[in-house]
Amino acid sequence: MLAADKSGNLYGVGGRGMIAQGVAKVGATVTVNTIHDADTGLYKVYINGQEKYSTTSPQDVWRDKYGAYATSSGSGPITVTWNDVEFYTR
Repeated sequence: MLAADKSGNLYGVGGRGMIAQGVAKVGATVTVNTIHDADTGLYKVYINGQEKYSTTSPQDVWRDKYGAYATSSGSGPITVTWNDVEFYTR
């Protein structure tokens, strides 16, 4: 799961570390693209057109889901707008 902290940093929940620093500040638009290659097990995350994270993982653990959730370290109201969401397969 990708999360944002109050400094606008995007990080991977569950110990996956920093993905992109300072890109998700209040009022900012962020483009997130993910690529899952089922043949190789490769998973990549692009933030604003730049590859920021890459790993390999078994096919059955991949999930693409979006929303706004409070983690155990977060609190307060949030407003998130999702635009132009598309899913593709080859």
